[in-house]
Amino acid sequence: MIITFFMVPTFGAYLMSITGGLMITSNLVYFCLIPTHDLKIHFESAILEFDLGWCFWLVFVAGSLSFIVGVTLSVVEYLYPNKFSLVLEVDYGHSIASEAVTNNNNNNHSSIIVANVRGDSFS
Repeated sequence: MIITFFMVPTFGAYLMSITGGLMITSNLVYFCLIPTHDLKIHFESAILEFDLGWCFWLVFVAGSLSFIVGVTLSVVEYLYPNKFSLVLEVDYGHSIASEAVTNNNNNNHSSIIVANVRGDSFS
């Protein structure tokens, strides 16, 4: 997710939202599958109880933060296109202009070739 976030920030924000949503969904599934009555399994020296422990709450907080940050970054990118990528100093999808000097037999003129970072070229 971090590599995607710094390569293409928009997709990184989407992936962060999806990851947070899946973490919250896994907590919801676990919560629904816990037995409603008190289930205690006795071992030789310990008792196994099913409850919401620290790991449940840690995954819930991490998933919530990931989802909120991902949605916030997606909204910022939607409202201000290509501004968030400039904060991270990533120039994806912007045009790069380079000058190419073309010499003809009759006259000398220069033309500008504009190439997109993705590899497309157009004049």
